[in-house]
Amino acid sequence: MAMALLSAEMRSGVDMILNETGGEKMLAQADLVITGEGRIDAQTLSGKAPTGIAKRARAKGIPVLAVCGQSLLDPAISNELFEDIYSLTDFESDINECIRNPLPILEGIGFNIAKHHLS
Repeated sequence: MAMALLSAEMRSGVDMILNETGGEKMLAQADLVITGEGRIDAQTLSGKAPTGIAKRARAKGIPVLAVCGQSLLDPAISNELFEDIYSLTDFESDINECIRNPLPILEGIGFNIAKHHLS
């Protein structure tokens, strides 16, 4: 209705945010991009922020990592977007513990990212 009455246009949310916040300028200076969300799954592929960020970064040849609570994507699909996905549930199988006490798990993920991607 807004499109018809107000001459509004439909735009991708992630594209709009990246454009408005200087995302392109940040990508031009980046050697590595880390993005994420609570759960990476099939919905992630339908226009959510991590996918939009990953597509822009990969188009510039920048490797992209994702950090999430849980990943349900098939590796064959996720490898098209992300060099690696670090899931809290890969480090701690008890989801309730991941929710209650994520900091030590995230510190371990940060250590692994530094070790494998920043050396």
